[in-house]
Amino acid sequence: PKESYGPEVSDARVRAHWATWAHPKGEEAIYLSIHSDGGRGRGTTALVAESPPKENLRLANVVRTHIIKEARHLVPGWIDRGTKFATFSEVSLERNPEMPAVLLEMGFHDNHLDAVHLRSPAFLDHLAAGVVHGVVAWRHGDNGPTMPLVHPID
Repeated sequence: PKESYGPEVSDARVRAHWATWAHPKGEEAIYLSIHSDGGRGRGTTALVAESPPKENLRLANVVRTHIIKEARHLVPGWIDRGTKFATFSEVSLERNPEMPAVLLEMGFHDNHLDAVHLRSPAFLDHLAAGVVHGVVAWRHGDNGPTMPLVHPID
């Protein structure tokens, strides 16, 4: 739609439209948006649209749980802020009605303790492993195939 383009529209508002447009019809797909948060909190949060389909909420919860598990390998007290509902464009059911969508706030860039970890290649590697393990667990269940990931930075 014309209102989705132009200088008055942010990149974040267009991403969900693009994801819907880019994925082939009938092919399974998910939309994950990975960010750092602001607001002086601590820890990891998953965000989904308000009143989301079950699969959106399940994807958010499973991926977030695996991210927290991996983060706590290096930072035992890493905070799990849970899954929350949001009206952000990237998880909007109106902008992306075709696939489960989750926005992941991995940590707070404006909190010194979180920021130190978010600049650590080893910590980022563990967060990424959590995302991969979470997506596999969401897709195949906890008894599905395992993905042995090597942490080259540990």
